[in-house]
Amino acid sequence: MVIDYRPLNKVTVKDTFPLPRAEKLMETFFGKRWFTKLDLRQFFHQLRIVMGNSYKTAFVTRWGTFEWLVIPFGVSNAPPASMRLITLAMRPALGRCVIIFIDDILVYSRTLAQHVKDVKWVLDLLRVNNLYVKIKKCEFFTNSTHFLGFVIDAKGIMPKRLKLAGSRDCRIQRTYTSCKSFLGQPIGKYPVVHVSYMKAYPVSPKDPPPRVLLPRFEETEWEVDRVVNMRGKGRTLEYRMVWKGYSETKATWEPPENLKNAKDDQGLQGAP
Repeated sequence: MVIDYRPLNKVTVKDTFPLPRAEKLMETFFGKRWFTKLDLRQFFHQLRIVMGNSYKTAFVTRWGTFEWLVIPFGVSNAPPASMRLITLAMRPALGRCVIIFIDDILVYSRTLAQHVKDVKWVLDLLRVNNLYVKIKKCEFFTNSTHFLGFVIDAKGIMPKRLKLAGSRDCRIQRTYTSCKSFLGQPIGKYPVVHVSYMKAYPVSPKDPPPRVLLPRFEETEWEVDRVVNMRGKGRTLEYRMVWKGYSETKATWEPPENLKNAKDDQGLQGAP
């Protein structure tokens, strides 16, 4: 069932509770080896509408007129209201062993023994606040997990395979506009890349790849690794972000084995 709440949203006083920025959340993962991901079950529906305001969500069907008692999908204040609730519920553990983004919760720890304690703590906080998770979408005690569209482990962070595919196939040119356009794809979602630090893309594998340093983000750096022709015509980029202190060959966003069949614009074999 789909309900058009655009008229209601136009007259709604907006809740300005901020959603966390992805790059700030990801900073906390450096050196963490154990992860548990929790997904709240229909989180919007776990929030009750303030008494006396349900009539604003009324909708008409062939069986009559109905009103929502819980927050429905489509209202503009649903995300910030949900974010406020989970923030208040998880406040004791925030920044210590857990990060949250609306209905996504990730518990992280350095050791397994500590992780067991952290997971129990977070589950106790959820129970006290009467919040419920969907077990089928949860992952417990893993060394690698997907969160907010990225794969996270002790070595670093990389975008999911489906998001990489679009970036590998994009065509690039030696223009400032194309640079900004490319950075608007998954490579530019995390962390914030300052385009002014980007030089022209190389046009042959002999040119040294430009390096994009991230101001105010000391733990990581971006580097354009190679210009290759992965599919059809046009050049594409391979890129990586590594944690400082880890081997680049073990922390690349695009593993070398995925490039072994790639060829550059001169027909040369890609990375071995």
